[in-house]
Amino acid sequence: MSLPALNPEHIAFIHEAAKFLDNPGFTIRAMNVLGQPLDALQKKLPENVRDKISEVVQKSLQTALIAAIKTVQTKTGKAIHWQGTLDNSRKSGRLHTATVAVTGAVGGLFGVLALPVELPISTTMILRGISDVAAHWGMDLEDPNIQLQCLYVFTLGSMQSTEDDTADSNYLASRLAFEQMIRTASAYMAKKSAKEILRAFDTGAAPALVKLITRIARSFELALTEKLVAESVPLIGAIGGATINALFCDYFVAAARYHFGLLHLEQKHGKGAVQAEFAKTRKAEAAAESPDA
Repeated sequence: MSLPALNPEHIAFIHEAAKFLDNPGFTIRAMNVLGQPLDALQKKLPENVRDKISEVVQKSLQTALIAAIKTVQTKTGKAIHWQGTLDNSRKSGRLHTATVAVTGAVGGLFGVLALPVELPISTTMILRGISDVAAHWGMDLEDPNIQLQCLYVFTLGSMQSTEDDTADSNYLASRLAFEQMIRTASAYMAKKSAKEILRAFDTGAAPALVKLITRIARSFELALTEKLVAESVPLIGAIGGATINALFCDYFVAAARYHFGLLHLEQKHGKGAVQAEFAKTRKAEAAAESPDA
């Protein structure tokens, strides 16, 4: 049986998603909003700060995942009305953004010293915002695959590649790179309780899940570093930290809206049709940037 064709609203959404997901990450968006010069971002964070980020990021993702599993409230079973769902997904995350702004104010006051306390809270609240968006698109939050898809959204905060791995240079390639890891890790999670998964993190008994979290952490670390650099631009103390954290949360909620919206369309119209339309945007932009265009 053939799948229904994409309508003009769907196509417009796909093109909008492509422009968001394949463009540079959080920093440029935040700096454009704040009106700060981009050259201020060239300063490098001290090495001890980068070490602290690496140390805290992975633990924060583990903490957020366990909290999400323990408090999941699925909203599946409702009909998806395109415009209503799109509007609701745009409204999602406001409470989480407010909470994350408060933790950002703490970060603005105490800087990197607050990171071990602030980041697990902020990450958990952002993940809740991401999960709300997933639920609006009809995703089953009790499904470990969807829980890990929510965590995957944290890789969409920076379009820079990690080390020599260019798989994250665009959204579709990133999806492909993570697909098998998410499938393997979700199969493990389906058989375990939150307590067993937490114990597995501590003992290293879940190599597939640990590998996935480590890989997500590497990408999230880039976005977080961008956030901390942005916070180092002279603003107004705690107010600056609150503003940047609110933008940080909004960014990931928006990324989730596009990610799960695309997954929803793929379920209804087929992955091939949606991704082919997505690719058209990239080709059009590349043609527009070509000297021969």
